Amino acid sequence: MPQISNGPISLANLTAPGVYVQVIAPSAQIPGVATNVVGVVGTASWGPKGVPVLLGSPQDLQAAFGPIIGSPAPVGAVAASANPYDLVSACSAVFSQGPVQVQAVRVSDGTDVAATLVLNDTTATPVHGGTVTALHTGSLGNGIKITIATAAKTDASSNVYFNVTVAPPAGSGLQAEFYPNIKGGVASAVNSPFWANLAAAWTSGIPGVTGPSQLVSLATPSATAENPAVLAATSMAGGVDGTATAATIIAAAVGSISATPQTGIFALSTAVPKPAIAVIAGFGATASDGDIGTYAATLATFADSTGTVVWFDYSLGDSSAAAVTETTVTQPVVDYNMNAVKDWAWWNDGVSGLRFYPMAPFMAGLQASLPPWVSPLNRPIKGISGTYRSTGAGKAAYSWAEIGDLNANGISLVAAPSPGGSYVGVNAAVNTSFPANPATGPCEYSTLTNFLARSIASAMGGVVGQNQSNSPVDPLRKLVRDKINGFLQGIKDQSGIDAFSVQCDTKNNPPNLVAAHIMQASCKVTYLASVWYFVVSLIGGTTVVVQVSQGS
Repeated sequence: MPQISNGPISLANLTAPGVYVQVIAPSAQIPGVATNVVGVVGTASWGPKGVPVLLGSPQDLQAAFGPIIGSPAPVGAVAASANPYDLVSACSAVFSQGPVQVQAVRVSDGTDVAATLVLNDTTATPVHGGTVTALHTGSLGNGIKITIATAAKTDASSNVYFNVTVAPPAGSGLQAEFYPNIKGGVASAVNSPFWANLAAAWTSGIPGVTGPSQLVSLATPSATAENPAVLAATSMAGGVDGTATAATIIAAAVGSISATPQTGIFALSTAVPKPAIAVIAGFGATASDGDIGTYAATLATFADSTGTVVWFDYSLGDSSAAAVTETTVTQPVVDYNMNAVKDWAWWNDGVSGLRFYPMAPFMAGLQASLPPWVSPLNRPIKGISGTYRSTGAGKAAYSWAEIGDLNANGISLVAAPSPGGSYVGVNAAVNTSFPANPATGPCEYSTLTNFLARSIASAMGGVVGQNQSNSPVDPLRKLVRDKINGFLQGIKDQSGIDAFSVQCDTKNNPPNLVAAHIMQASCKVTYLASVWYFVVSLIGGTTVVVQVSQGS
């Protein structure tokens, strides 16, 4: 009877004569890493802090972090919305641009507080049975309502049972929770077990009935109180978002690479899937030099160490000259993973009404919705009705000279009209390494380079620990060549790159490197070039002679 093995058979272990079949799986291909994931850091009225939460839709966003917190700015006013640091606003702007995912990290200025509600028993001088505390800090918790009603259930010991309802704020996207038949004690008897039972139900759920509460917990349940007083739907109170101090918010949002665990935007380093693009809500949007001058180098460290493109803004109403001076003179930012964008969106977010909002989240969403080799240049920004420069009296459209100056100094621009028509779109799409390095200056250089590097890196870890020989036909080096060649050919077939070559042989792996346990692969990739300047030569007139071939 043949022996079939799922994998290589050790020839040294063969003893019985017969047929042996070893099934060898084909070589795994390199899967490209996701490029439609955007990391967003900002403040919110609900949700966990300091950890990335993967969101696939606006509905996921609202359920995780609550509603948009913002306010409209009147047409013509040089005033940003009240809270440009709002995480939900920034994520909503990202989602508006196409099919993307978001890794969201909530931060605060440290003043955030969870909403609470004290529950009492039925004694004449009420005793506190426990304090209901919202599961997360923030003002959304103030809308949570607690109801306690006597249940119909009884038992032979005359214990009283209670039904408890936890209702989220209307329209919050959160689910109401019902905890039936929470066992109490005998009426008017002290030491009611209700308080410990309620705390356990909210912490662990009721098996077969409902799960742990996603809204509240009960702190320090009383061991001496009587049964609870019946409670009509009562709101919690005292929840605070933690958005009082702008500078502290930005510092928390930038965070630290050396903290354990890493904080702020560096928390995205552990996200799965990892973001290809990231933005801090409100970064650069409230002070001409403060955010960029203080933290740009730190953000560049994050961007370069993770292969993530970071978008940031300028203050509302900043002139083009001020933007150029800020980024190239006052606080130079030269990094192909750092992208600055000028002008603000005139946006109806569906909650606050029309308001000016920073453009960086829109650009992050747009770039993430495109293949990594495609430039955002000339693409429309969806869902906005204009920009700051296109609203109100006295705001002139951008001149060609002004657009050229921004482009020439590594600053992207959203404006109307666009080269392709009258829509609001991307008029310049460069990163801050331009013009210092024209080869790395296009926005798509960053996303494509990071995509290639991260995809190859994530798939080649299995090579470590394998054996390499000095033979010209070493199978491990062939495997490496085949995998990388297959990956790059797949991108070329999608018109994502122009040409490529891969070397992993004895020429770049001579005996001395092999002996030192080193393997090298050299990949050269020719990128396609986006068209920035389309020049048409037109010769017209009655004296122009056009040669027309017969039959054309």
